[in-house]
Amino acid sequence: MTIKIDSKKMKIERIKKGMSIAALSQASGLSVSSVWKIENEFTAPTPSSAKKICQALNVDFDQLFMIVDEKGA
Repeated sequence: MTIKIDSKKMKIERIKKGMSIAALSQASGLSVSSVWKIENEFTAPTPSSAKKICQALNVDFDQLFMIVDEKGA
């Protein structure tokens, strides 16, 4: 199972809320590096990290993320 992100939507939501990556980091409890890597698709978020980002942005999980089952891939 992998969590895929719609990085464009994440960035749009972050900007709409007037948040920098550092502000989202602080609000989510994740490091600035982690938020940057997730938003720029250098790393897939853990379920916990995805939940924290959604809570910090006040959006539903399925607005930014989708779970991909890669068993047959």
